[in-house]
Parts: sequence; structure tokens; C-alpha cells
Amino acid sequence: MHVYDDGSLAYIEFVGKQHYQNLKSNSRVAVACIDFAGREGYRFVGDAELHESGEVYDKLSAPFPPERKPKAAVVIRVERVYALGGAQVGERIL
Repeated sequence: MHVYDDGSLAYIEFVGKQHYQNLKSNSRVAVACIDFAGREGYRFVGDAELHESGEVYDKLSAPFPPERKPKAAVVIRVERVYALGGAQVGERIL
């Protein structure tokens, strides 16, 4: 998972099993990113866009060798962010 642009996160989907099938039928997602050692984290909520080919797919899959061809590039358009640690735990911060 990495920052794709000012309002989006992105990752490469290699496996294409149940999680991928779920995204194909319902684009709503929530992703938690946590730093356990630092005792902080965030939950990102939004819609996932699946890119199985094209410019976005090519850009995000470029670092991987051809023999590890991804099923898709997934871009999550973040709508809300919640704190998962610190004084604001559980609160919407964006």
C-alpha cells in the first residue's frame, strides 16, 4: 500500500482470490494501516477502482518482473480517515 496521489492509496493485487472478487462486486473498502510499535494508525474508507490494464495498471505494475504479472492495480479514492491511536482514537479526522 502506498500513496498514489493527494486523495488516493494504491496497491497491486497479485492473488486474485476472494478479496479481489469482493472488490469486483462491491467497490466500498476500508483499509487499516497501523504502526504497532508507535501505537498509532489510521483507517481509510473509500471506493476502490480496479485497473486490469491501461496507464494506471502499467504505472503501478512497472516495478515487478513480467513473470510476476499482477491481476490488477487497485486505487482507493479515500473519502474518510479515522484515527486508530492516540488521543483521537476512533474519531474521524478527514
